[in-house]
Amino acid sequence: MTCKNEGFYFVPRGYSYRKIKARCGSTAYNNGVFTVFCKDCQNDKKKQAEHKRQLELSKEDNAWLASAGYGEI
Repeated sequence: MTCKNEGFYFVPRGYSYRKIKARCGSTAYNNGVFTVFCKDCQNDKKKQAEHKRQLELSKEDNAWLASAGYGEI
């Protein structure tokens, strides 16, 4: 689901923000975990739907593991 482009996100730094570059599709952490997308992938409805589906499947797997007494993957 990733491409060769790079995306970016902003993190607080003092009274302003710092721009962080990352490869499209990589996971970043800033007050929670999220995925960085380039503009092309961000506007692609098919790729966004696939990403949302993967997140939902991951939540379902973690819920099943928790009910069985195991930790998250």
